[in-house]
Amino acid sequence: MYDVIAIGSACLDIVEEISDIMEIRIRDRRGEEKLYTAIESSTKLNVKNVRYLPGGSAANICCDTALFMFRNTYVGKLGEDNSGDIIFQDLLTRNVVTDHVIRTEEAGTAVSIILMVGGRKDRSILSYKGANDMLTPEDIPEDIFQEGRVFVWTSLTTENATNAILKGIDLAKQNGMVVFGAPSMSIIMGTPDKAKQIISQTDILSFNEEELTALVGEAKTVYQQIEMVHEMGVKVVSVTLGSKGSILSNGYKVVETSTYEVDVVDTTGAGDAFASGILVSHLAGEPIEEMAKFASAMASMKISTWGSRFALPGGIDQLKEFIETHDIQQTVRNL
Repeated sequence: MYDVIAIGSACLDIVEEISDIMEIRIRDRRGEEKLYTAIESSTKLNVKNVRYLPGGSAANICCDTALFMFRNTYVGKLGEDNSGDIIFQDLLTRNVVTDHVIRTEEAGTAVSIILMVGGRKDRSILSYKGANDMLTPEDIPEDIFQEGRVFVWTSLTTENATNAILKGIDLAKQNGMVVFGAPSMSIIMGTPDKAKQIISQTDILSFNEEELTALVGEAKTVYQQIEMVHEMGVKVVSVTLGSKGSILSNGYKVVETSTYEVDVVDTTGAGDAFASGILVSHLAGEPIEEMAKFASAMASMKISTWGSRFALPGGIDQLKEFIETHDIQQTVRNL
């Protein structure tokens, strides 16, 4: 029935470009310098530009992989509000099956306010989970797992919502599906015990360097950290390193991959696009080296424009054309 069944966040991204704002640099006791965005109390700042863009990691992954003609469905909750209407219509437009989207008055639709400061590509995000976290195990339709291929989970944080993820994993395992996870700091830091329980039952995991450290703690090298994730039970571990590229490991082989050179406009949704590239290449039966290229290409194409779901390829041929016409460096070694 479905190539991808996804549970997790769907939200409206409100992207605000601000130049009239303070930045504070602080050096902590370990000598690490941190940059803070600051707004003076009781002041009114002018916003240069505002964009309203559908986002959310699970919804993004559904939309991204649907571009490759995979049949996808999103399972989640949206509020009975205008934001929910925008997200629901966008899912329909992008050929994601919405039969399992629940509209609720329990909470408003999830919203992320993304502050783009002073033209920098980095951004700060204020995230309201809203209806996303209202999902319960009873909301998960069991019949859709009977012929599914991959179950995708992304970060939800309440007790009921994380139990809904666990129910999805249980159903996926019963039906021989692959479990794919794309956690964020909210679940790793907010509910660490539940996050580890969920991750230990995940086959493929895609996240960033900061999330990796939050999950397993500091280690001498990132490779030791990845080894710790494998020991938790994860078969394929993907870690993005920002401008430094990515590392992909299947427990036997490690692939280090640089980034493709593109003009960076907006990094929102880059991690989701990268995860989608891993998922698409898995569904297409590609080896780990090609997985890394697919994922890097998806992320690079995404960051070349605004929003989480634009500038992405319309299929495998377009993605491969990008890969063939852009340079990238890879180092492959055995563990």
